[in-house]
Amino acid sequence: MKIIILSLVYRFVRFLVTKVLYLIQKFFFMKKDLEPAVKFGDNSLARLNILSGTLYEFEIPSNNGIEIYGMKFPSPLIGSSFKSDPNILDIWMKMGLGGLIFKTIMRNKRIGNPYPRLQDAYFNKKSGLFNSLGLPGMGVTDFLEYLKNTELWKYERPLGISIGGDDENEYLSNLLELDPFLKTNNKPYFYELNI
Repeated sequence: MKIIILSLVYRFVRFLVTKVLYLIQKFFFMKKDLEPAVKFGDNSLARLNILSGTLYEFEIPSNNGIEIYGMKFPSPLIGSSFKSDPNILDIWMKMGLGGLIFKTIMRNKRIGNPYPRLQDAYFNKKSGLFNSLGLPGMGVTDFLEYLKNTELWKYERPLGISIGGDDENEYLSNLLELDPFLKTNNKPYFYELNI
């Protein structure tokens, strides 16, 4: 029942927020941009997580776990390079992800592509999302500090590190900066190469 209620509330709020946002953007002759709605949603979800610690907690169904190269994922579903906010990632882990992959990390901080860069998309009467964020991120040195301090390790589920680069040397240098900590952290992790 909890899933049905939360799903209905989410759909209603998303519909309302996007319609109001698009109306404001049209009124001020701005290009359509979905990113402010996503940020509003993330901030609202994070506040609810802080206020209610249990709202998003769901039990992972038993007997759905998988093991890959010695890493145990309690669920085959993982979040893939979609968020960097620790509060939002915490919510997704509470909801039962078997693990997650952090947003792609590059050598230096990146602001990403110019706005607008996130749009609703429709194809054959089906809706989706067009993402052209351009790999915004904090840079590998700040990300290493983030990794050392994140509470996401408490879930004891594999965390994926997505490595990016403009050339093979950047991939290697990013990997070499992160790897010593990850090897001594004694928590399950894996790498993803974003090519």
